[in-house]
Amino acid sequence: MADYLEELINIPFGPLGIIAMPGCEEIGKKIDNYLVKWRKERENEHKETITFRGYERGSYLIDVTCPRFGSGEAKGTIKRSVRGLDLYIVCDVFNYSIEYTMYGRKVPMSPDDHFADLKRIIAATQGKAKRVNVIM
Repeated sequence: MADYLEELINIPFGPLGIIAMPGCEEIGKKIDNYLVKWRKERENEHKETITFRGYERGSYLIDVTCPRFGSGEAKGTIKRSVRGLDLYIVCDVFNYSIEYTMYGRKVPMSPDDHFADLKRIIAATQGKAKRVNVIM
């Protein structure tokens, strides 16, 4: 049985995509830098096969925005296609240092505001991502 386990090859579920929500940009960059370096240095005889297409890239980060309207309502926008990606969304719902403008005043984001933005981004994927994972 041990010989069988040694022969197993893990293939990616889909090309990787990382979304760092507002307030998580710094840790998102650290995760991205680590993965870029690790995947570049990792020895894998199957890197060139079609199964591993998109395995090595210069960055896995995907830029997103949640612009607010004057009333405080928002929309989620993803800046590039996520079709077929295995998405990981990093979110810190207790980060009160992020502010937005509502009725001309700066308002700190509440945990509910962060969670609503997370739901907006998930909805913006419109079911096109192969898998969506949230690290909160």
